[in-house]
Amino acid sequence: MTDNAVSNVPEAPSVTAPAKQDSWERFVDDVSERPLHYVTMLLVGGVVLAAILIGKDMFTSSKESKLDDVARALEGSVRGTKPPEERILILKEVATKTAGTPTEAARLFALACAQRDLAEESLDGKAKLDAWKECAATCGLLKTSFAASVWNKFPSRPPLGAGSESGKTAVELLAEHATAQAAFLEKHPFTSAAKADPGLKATIELDNGAKIVIDEFYSAATPFHVANFVKLAKDGYYPGTTFGSFRKGNQKPAPGQAPTQTAVNIGLEFGDPMSKVTPDNRDDDGTQDIGYSIRDEANSLPFRPGTIVSVQDWSAGGDSASRLAVYVDEPVYGYGTPFARVTDEASLKVLRDLLASEADTTNAVRLKTPIKIKSITIEGAIANPPETAFPPAFKMPESQPAKR
Repeated sequence: MTDNAVSNVPEAPSVTAPAKQDSWERFVDDVSERPLHYVTMLLVGGVVLAAILIGKDMFTSSKESKLDDVARALEGSVRGTKPPEERILILKEVATKTAGTPTEAARLFALACAQRDLAEESLDGKAKLDAWKECAATCGLLKTSFAASVWNKFPSRPPLGAGSESGKTAVELLAEHATAQAAFLEKHPFTSAAKADPGLKATIELDNGAKIVIDEFYSAATPFHVANFVKLAKDGYYPGTTFGSFRKGNQKPAPGQAPTQTAVNIGLEFGDPMSKVTPDNRDDDGTQDIGYSIRDEANSLPFRPGTIVSVQDWSAGGDSASRLAVYVDEPVYGYGTPFARVTDEASLKVLRDLLASEADTTNAVRLKTPIKIKSITIEGAIANPPETAFPPAFKMPESQPAKR
């Protein structure tokens, strides 16, 4: 075989090393080739993460880890299922665990609400006064320590008996109300006396001939309110005013049932001066009083059917001197100062019939056809008149132009 001979051994191919592939490109290629694999991995990872979070929450769902929920739930319930004393005890027990956290602001507001409820419900004069003072102090602490909390920022519905000054927040309104109540109780010590004045009664005759007898007045607990009503009746204020609107609220449930949260007609309002001054203009009803108002007279009288109260005058920070309300159904809780009661069954039927009257289609709070008061006669004398002369002479408000 010569050097020029052709070899029968095949020539080995030349081997070239492949270029190094970018890791991201390899990942993208792998995902495109096996998408279900990666989708499954993501789903499994999500399930595992969710399980970890749920498990952590379940593991830490102790009393201490749920303080925020407890505080907010208590704050959100004006009249919770737990009595005020129990709510106050719970909130004070968790104080150290909420210190310096957003939860503490919720806890303090809940505490102030519970102290307010205790003050209103207590039948002991000293306990009532102390609770109002503690309520004011708690509000002060909340205002100074948590200025950025929601209750220090946004206006709220006024608490019982408070004023409605524009721009006031929930904490400010509650603090002012508590301070005013404490000052009033220091000047006029609370009495839980619930004995009706012997022989004192009032008979309201309506334009349709029906009569309503107010047969119980409680001047031992509410001397200023009783004196005010009796003097206005004797001075001829009420004739010409009307039973003109419904009283809204939550009716007290039957035993074993939860209270309904839907406001229903549970009473009637009467005696509004504007119903007499401008009977054809109902848009101005409830806008003015008769030159003065009455500070709340805290007492233990329950808001049972037939109970008559002074409607709260938000702008004056007390009770209206002229506008009154009478409950026909028993509410979960009521507003204003109860000072008298209708117990006569015939009179209660008149009130029930009025409550069943047709509402105004343009304003469901109003009776479609207001019923005028024809006269009020007073029999008997006030057993416990106020120590100071009261009330001043009433002044009828001026008529206001009708809304257009």
